[in-house]
Amino acid sequence: MSRIFGRYGPAHPWIGKLVFETTKPLMKTLFAARNFYHLDSRYARERIVSMQAKLHRKERVYLMGIGPSGHNSGVALIEVSLEQGIKLICNEEEERYTGIKHYAGYPQHSVESVSKRMSEIGIEPKDIHACLASWNYIDFIPFGLRAVCEHLPLSLSLSLPSSSQKFNHIHVQKAGEVPQRLGRQLGLDGPMPIIGMCHHDNHAYFSYGVSPFNCSQEPVMVTVLDGFGDNGSISLYLAKNNQLKRLRSNDSMMDSLGILYSMISSTQGGWTTLSSEGRYMGASAWGNNNRLTNPYYRQLRQLIYFGNEGQVYLNRAMTNWHQWGQLK
Repeated sequence: MSRIFGRYGPAHPWIGKLVFETTKPLMKTLFAARNFYHLDSRYARERIVSMQAKLHRKERVYLMGIGPSGHNSGVALIEVSLEQGIKLICNEEEERYTGIKHYAGYPQHSVESVSKRMSEIGIEPKDIHACLASWNYIDFIPFGLRAVCEHLPLSLSLSLPSSSQKFNHIHVQKAGEVPQRLGRQLGLDGPMPIIGMCHHDNHAYFSYGVSPFNCSQEPVMVTVLDGFGDNGSISLYLAKNNQLKRLRSNDSMMDSLGILYSMISSTQGGWTTLSSEGRYMGASAWGNNNRLTNPYYRQLRQLIYFGNEGQVYLNRAMTNWHQWGQLK
């Protein structure tokens, strides 16, 4: 008699989907009231159109990037023009100033450093065309709530900040306060509006832009395999005709290769998450790649199920972090 040893997918997918669809428009409204905007908002669309007009007039456009809270906060400033393309002016990580690895608070020192750099090159805060966040913090709350509800009642534990200490809803809440604080620190009369960018889009666009394939005449595939973003943990993109189009996102926080590496490396290696995954990824290339003789392969292979079209699913019968996060 056969025995089932695997189970993938959420136990209550419809509850998670309902919560996601219900809370998403609410979060858009609440964040917009604090000058933190979704990429599909009227404000964001206006900034895109006006930036294109400036570039068409051969003007320079200055964009500020910010990690306002959680997961390595910091600030960057770039200059965009038709003549020189994208030019990095400065990139400041707050951990360099605080001495705290993966610093997750407001990047006060980084903002101060960027302000000094702006003064040196003769631009003012009002010259910043748009301020763009490293995450779509607005969608992260509905996305996280979906994970909380997918394995009720045990998955309620995921609502605790201690279940994901490096990035959780407390960081998102604090990010909503940043437009006011950033505006004050820059000396503006009001808040500095922020546009939340899709986290995986940021990964994909940068990786493609700095790769040797960014001028390719042939279509280029871009794959993002993350811990998690604000709409999934794995995303596929197609670059064609100087445009990047997302083809698929797995819409799951837990079906994640990144989280798998986090859990294995932190529980077996003793390091904290976000500081040890790369050690295991790099070391794996030097390990025994023979599936027949590798003593760990038979055990580890059962943690992941690969679908017919390349999907990656966590075997939820053998793991517990989809219910407890880092608590157990």
